Amino acid sequence: MALYFWLIDILQWVVSVPLFAIEVFALADAAGRPGALFEANMKRPKTFWIALLAIGALFGLASLPFLQLPPNLFLTVLAVLPAGIYLADVRPALRGRQW
Repeated sequence: MALYFWLIDILQWVVSVPLFAIEVFALADAAGRPGALFEANMKRPKTFWIALLAIGALFGLASLPFLQLPPNLFLTVLAVLPAGIYLADVRPALRGRQW
């Protein structure tokens, strides 16, 4: 049984830390872009993306193993969804145009 808990702990570290780094990167990238660039590319406003990415980063922070919370990989994956949408859809559109 101890091996099971050790494997869950390792899996939590391997999954949650890189995903949290992606969440922080997406939040920093969105914060560094001009607000008018979002609307010029017909995307949601900058404040919407900052709020959504910040909430995702907070959930990602809560899922890190060193906080001694019970492991919840569902919360970890759910937290990275806004960052994935931003990086796959919004960021390429914003990079295509220079303001």
